[in-house]
Amino acid sequence: MFHSNKKKEKKALSEEEQKKLEEKLDKIKAIQNRILKMRKDKETDIKNLDFILKAGILMPDFSTMWSYRKELIIHQENILAKEDFYNFLLKEVENIFGIMMQNPKSYVLWYHRLDFFNYAFLF
Repeated sequence: MFHSNKKKEKKALSEEEQKKLEEKLDKIKAIQNRILKMRKDKETDIKNLDFILKAGILMPDFSTMWSYRKELIIHQENILAKEDFYNFLLKEVENIFGIMMQNPKSYVLWYHRLDFFNYAFLF
């Protein structure tokens, strides 16, 4: 008991629920492996940002993914004009804020958002 709340017993998963959970975990592992491969191969394609953003909705606490996203965004600084890059950073903060509303306790997201929020306003 914790503060007069009784501990609830965990319900055993059925075979079907267990299978669905394993399939979801396999998809997450495949996404993580793809992101790690992209980072290892030093891919700098801007299309990867969309993929990482979608993956961020699924697994917001994967810090390596957000670090890779940061590398891709900083790479865009050399490609885009100053004003376009500034707007790009503001869009990044907006995108991250949307994910943060669903995962307000993700410290990795808060750090990533703060990093680019400061970068955009010091720019």
